Formats: sequence, structure tokens, C-alpha cells
Amino acid sequence: MGDARRYGSAQTRDSSRVRDQVQLTSATGATWLVVAAVSTLLLGGMLFVIDGVTTVPVAASLLMAVLLMSMVMVRTLVPDRRPRLIALASLYATILVTATAGTVATMIGR
Repeated sequence: MGDARRYGSAQTRDSSRVRDQVQLTSATGATWLVVAAVSTLLLGGMLFVIDGVTTVPVAASLLMAVLLMSMVMVRTLVPDRRPRLIALASLYATILVTATAGTVATMIGR
């Protein structure tokens, strides 16, 4: 039994590992686009509510929109699923970091 755990037989494999999740390794990427679009709209709107139409919210919102368009391009141009999903996840994380940086910059500038 110790060898089976060590070498990861099908019966003892831990299905909670990220690479074992079917949706994360074989999805088409459409969900990433929907979530990113909703997040971009909400976070961009939040930036404008905080500080109005000033430089930081406009710049952050434009960068988030460019990243979202990059996600659409990756979704349509990258044929292999795994690299496509990794790129989509990375771009979405970059959208979130951009929104966070924009919020911090806006709050510091007030």
C-alpha cells in the first residue's frame, strides 16, 4: 500500500490537486472571458465612482480593457487548451492586479 501512495495509482490519487480538475485542464476558456468582462466592468466602474474621470481611473480602465481584449485574442488564436487556459488565467490575474494598483494609486492621490 505504501508503494501505491508513493507512485500515485488511480485508486489513491488525490483528486483535489489543481492539475487533476477536469474543468481547469480541458475547458474552452469561455468562462474566463465572462468572469473577466464582468470584473472589468465592475472594477472600472468602482474606480470612476471613487475618483471620477481623472487620470488614474481612466488609465487603469483602459489597461484593463486592453487586457480583456488580449484575453479574447488568446481565446480565439491559441489552439491548445492547456496553454490557452494558463494565458487566460494570467491575463485575468493581471486585470485584478491593475484594478488593485489603480485603487491604491487613487486613494493615495486623494
